[in-house]
Amino acid sequence: MSARSDIEHQLQINNSGAWKTLAAWPRDDDDKRSNALNAARFLYYCDQRAKFRIATCETIPKVLRELNNTTRGLWRIRRTVRMRA
Repeated sequence: MSARSDIEHQLQINNSGAWKTLAAWPRDDDDKRSNALNAARFLYYCDQRAKFRIATCETIPKVLRELNNTTRGLWRIRRTVRMRA
């Protein structure tokens, strides 16, 4: 496995009140990202109460995508809202 500094994105699940990391991969590895997105969709169809997200590997992760009941089992890109001063 790569050094932790090389792993920039992660797939997380929340099925009991806390986010848990299922997998992590280098940000530019499209194959691994695609596999993670597909795996989460399969798991969602097993338990539609579970929530999934793709986030950065930081102390406070930045959420990039989310999949849950609200998104009806489809990945939604998370847009950041900028506050005006």
